[in-house]
Amino acid sequence: MKRAMGISQRIRGCLHALGYWKGGRPDVYRFCLEHGYLPQSVYAWLKDRVPGPANLIRLATDLGVSPAWLLFGDNPPDGWAAAEVRQLLRPAGRTAAARREHAEAEGHGAPTGRITG
Repeated sequence: MKRAMGISQRIRGCLHALGYWKGGRPDVYRFCLEHGYLPQSVYAWLKDRVPGPANLIRLATDLGVSPAWLLFGDNPPDGWAAAEVRQLLRPAGRTAAARREHAEAEGHGAPTGRITG
């Protein structure tokens, strides 16, 4: 895996905004349990490792942000607040599973695309 500076801060901010936070740290166990990720993968991403193309798209969808923002977003300023992340998220209150079900009901499949590096 390659390293990308700042990706861990953006993932942490999204996890905090979505409520996957416990004891001042990301609640990786609950996030993995609800979304089917391997904990070692999430911990690697929280250390600025870059997810593979398929995992990048899946992670961005589950966090409610675009893959481009997750990978290349500007470095967040000091005092990164959950409110700033919420502005970038899709409609608040929906879980990733609910967004997928809504998209399937609307006739939209999973996003297709290819990110090459």
